[in-house]
Amino acid sequence: MRVLCLLGVLVMALGAGPGWAASVLDLKTEYSAASTIRTSKATQHGRLWRTPTALRHESTDGKRQHTVIARLDRRVAWLLLPEQKLAIEMSLENFGLPVELLNGNGIKQTPVGQETVAGMRTTKVRVERQPGPGPSANGRFEGHVWTTADGIIMRVVGSGENQGRRGDVNLSFSEVRIARQDPALFELPAGYRRLMLVGVDFESLMAGMEQLKGLTRPNRTGNQPPR
Repeated sequence: MRVLCLLGVLVMALGAGPGWAASVLDLKTEYSAASTIRTSKATQHGRLWRTPTALRHESTDGKRQHTVIARLDRRVAWLLLPEQKLAIEMSLENFGLPVELLNGNGIKQTPVGQETVAGMRTTKVRVERQPGPGPSANGRFEGHVWTTADGIIMRVVGSGENQGRRGDVNLSFSEVRIARQDPALFELPAGYRRLMLVGVDFESLMAGMEQLKGLTRPNRTGNQPPR
């Protein structure tokens, strides 16, 4: 499920940001890495760029490129649509990222052992986050995270629920390059228009875009229009 894959990327790859208590997920460096998102239907490859306060993730779904920029320090995220030179802006909460997961409240972390993942020495950590009060029960997640001593997330496997939707998360990272990242990667590109959405969650937005794409696709099986 897309929303939970994004939840995994944007929460677990972000790790612990400002205001977190001592945590094995604290990110202490900047880096880039190749990413692999596995679902029951497909495997999607991409690339991740990270700093302690920002994230950029790029992937390709068929012929369409998906770029997400998340700013933990500004509490906003952008979905870039290169064809339209458009950046859709949402709060991190509406992007499927509960605030509690950003400040560390309610996350139980239990180290369970040491493992090597893609050539990196990691600690395997059992993580559990129970939903907050209210009927929506957003933000539940339980599973395992593999993290280096610098807080670089190498793998995330688990299941969760957000915005009333359930699904599995299976993320892995490789080809890690530790280096200072260009700050421009985490800003809106020049020439992009910004569309700010309020009260719309990311999953609903993507579903609407898929429906619109289906409506605008030429009908090759129907009758030809009269001449």
